Amino acid sequence: MTISWLVSIIFSCAIALTAFGAVYRPEALGFLAASPGVLLIASCLPLVILMRLMGRRTLSSVSVNTWRLLGYGIITSALSLFIFGWSEKYFAKSGALLVLTAVWLSPLLYFDYLRVRHLRIGLVAALVFCIIGYLVGDLLPGGMPLALQEIVFGSTYQEYYSDTRAQGFMQETSHFASLVGRYTFLVYLLRETSLTYSAKRLTIFMVGLIAVMAIIGSKGAAISVIVAVLSISITKRQLPYFILFAPVLWWVGLSNFQATIYDIENFTSGSTRITLALASVSGLIHNPLGYGYYGFYGAIQQFGGWSIAWLGDRLPLIFTEVATIVDELHNVSTKSTLLDFVLVYGIFFVWMMLALIRRIELRDPRARAACIYLLFSALTTSGHESISFFLGFAVLIHAFPKKATSAR
Repeated sequence: MTISWLVSIIFSCAIALTAFGAVYRPEALGFLAASPGVLLIASCLPLVILMRLMGRRTLSSVSVNTWRLLGYGIITSALSLFIFGWSEKYFAKSGALLVLTAVWLSPLLYFDYLRVRHLRIGLVAALVFCIIGYLVGDLLPGGMPLALQEIVFGSTYQEYYSDTRAQGFMQETSHFASLVGRYTFLVYLLRETSLTYSAKRLTIFMVGLIAVMAIIGSKGAAISVIVAVLSISITKRQLPYFILFAPVLWWVGLSNFQATIYDIENFTSGSTRITLALASVSGLIHNPLGYGYYGFYGAIQQFGGWSIAWLGDRLPLIFTEVATIVDELHNVSTKSTLLDFVLVYGIFFVWMMLALIRRIELRDPRARAACIYLLFSALTTSGHESISFFLGFAVLIHAFPKKATSAR
């Protein structure tokens, strides 16, 4: 067995285990140990680096550009020293952010080593674990054997099920919905590679996915699917099916919009996302080159503080959660994969994403819908959900590569 096959097998097993996101987290490893799947993905990094040093394989531009992105973050970190000055706290956190970012980008870093058949098994296994978690944790709470509860959750089992929305084996409802939605879409894409495009089949799948997201109780994921459906419904082949299912889409969209407004007025999640989104845009305007791993925390504090003050005079938002992020640097994130990476890497990340999208055959409605779904869902999820986001683009490039046009 070659090292590349070993990486593919380990990574695919890790994808299956990402369905377990509510395990005990050792303080020595922190957020990196939030799931056994994440630790397995991290364990592949030394193997991939070893293969790079050995130079036994010519890497694709996907992998090369991702490695360059990681290196670029180190360069911009050095530049951020001149912007924010020396901070021992920033420096200590920047090392952890570098490792986490490498793990989140791993589907692209490992792009040349992944095998589709391994990946398909890992994705299906992850969805099976999610179904089991939904059954024993959400539909039948208390149905899990006590011994297994202790292994998966430790002594904090009840904390993970204080929310009435579906969580499976995850720590948060948004994590569970994001994983179910994206992995289901990826399994669909891998199956569709061997089939001729069918507008009917795609529409039925998308409507079914919306129904699943609505049952789970995910606002962001459900709205992302609706946007994806709208993006493919303007064609003559798709429009009749869109009209047929329009009442369902309208009902789900309206109910989720009302729920979002309610959350903004009564809870911290929406307020936090709005505040940090404004902070990210402001930070990017001030420095389009990005702030690197070191400057990410300084940018959050500087522009997050300004954002709180500016919005506080204009909107009735609840700032208790975002204040702990900005002032105490506790669980620092913009709550968005796209905004996190833009703040770290600036326009270089935008360039890399455009390069990825250009490799995908977007004329195929299946690929276009998946791409839009991934991008919109990445506006409301971050952290370890970034793995499934970048995995989605790795699968799209494998399954729906852009066809070379013949010279005229």
